[in-house]
Amino acid sequence: MGLLRHRPKAAARQRQDGQRVRLRRSAAAGLALAMAATAAPLLLTAAPASAVSGKGMAIGAYATGGSDELTQIEQGYGQPGLAIGKFDVDHEYIVFNGPQSVTSVVEHSRGKRVPYVNMALNCGCRSGKNGSPGAHNYWKGVASGAYDGWLAAQARAVKAWPGTFILTWQHEPEQSYGWEGTPADYKAAWRHIVGVFFSNGVANVRFVTSFLPTSFRGTSPKVNQFWPGDDLNLVAGSTGYNWACSAHTGNKPGCGKGWKSFAAVFGAVNTWATKKNVRWWVTETGVAEDPSVPGRKAQWLNDAHTTADHWPLLVGIMFFYGSRSHDLFLPKTSTSSVAAFRSMVGEWGG
Repeated sequence: MGLLRHRPKAAARQRQDGQRVRLRRSAAAGLALAMAATAAPLLLTAAPASAVSGKGMAIGAYATGGSDELTQIEQGYGQPGLAIGKFDVDHEYIVFNGPQSVTSVVEHSRGKRVPYVNMALNCGCRSGKNGSPGAHNYWKGVASGAYDGWLAAQARAVKAWPGTFILTWQHEPEQSYGWEGTPADYKAAWRHIVGVFFSNGVANVRFVTSFLPTSFRGTSPKVNQFWPGDDLNLVAGSTGYNWACSAHTGNKPGCGKGWKSFAAVFGAVNTWATKKNVRWWVTETGVAEDPSVPGRKAQWLNDAHTTADHWPLLVGIMFFYGSRSHDLFLPKTSTSSVAAFRSMVGEWGG
């Protein structure tokens, strides 16, 4: 990973954060993007039109089955017709201050994929509800140095990793606000974590935040309360899904009533990032088939592909194959879905 393949000088540029160059397969420039498509056509099979040549993009995924399943997804579960190609990022999760190290959960990807590890206290907390005793004011504890031993061990492990290592801490903090701490505590904790890594001489780490897409909306977006500060050079991030026809709503005829395009889910994130001139990632996303509209999932993916090409500050997309919608979000749900994923991975991954 991270090695620059030989390409004509005029057609290539190095991806930020030590990742590979991606050469866009350009098609019809001047495409008018539908930023919030909601009406369902009868049959959707149109391919994406990538019109931003040379833009670097990371593409990866989390799979409940770990490295074995991620490889199976790439290879089509042994069926060549379902193969989509190779993701370049392996997204994993660990419990903050738990027994696992950030490197242990991605050893299977050493030399194959860039690791992206989310460190979070798995307490099931929600605003206004009681969480576990260990979660109470835990952000303040992080900021005060209570977990420095564990953090320093993670810093040393990352420093020894051969190549770029991506880390997120406490994704979707708006979900636990009020129990784990205040927005000020969250920001202070982030600053402290970054300080621990850099004081240990870690130069190969890239930190990514992860908020809800709804927090980026409005003239005074909630994300501003939690953003740790521009001076830390963090990458912004957002989870976000098209929940229609997923396990949340039921995958049955008529489930597509609340269908949302990729642009509708993440448009506010891109607007916020553009105003601040901050690079950002889609840290989790997924889409299911609409049984009433064949090809609708593939069209969502193709539109996401094209939209991402037109958002210069969006530099990474992570798919999520987990939880109740695991099977519905997988590429293999239809031949058109496989083709759409193959197009994305073929352009961005490898």
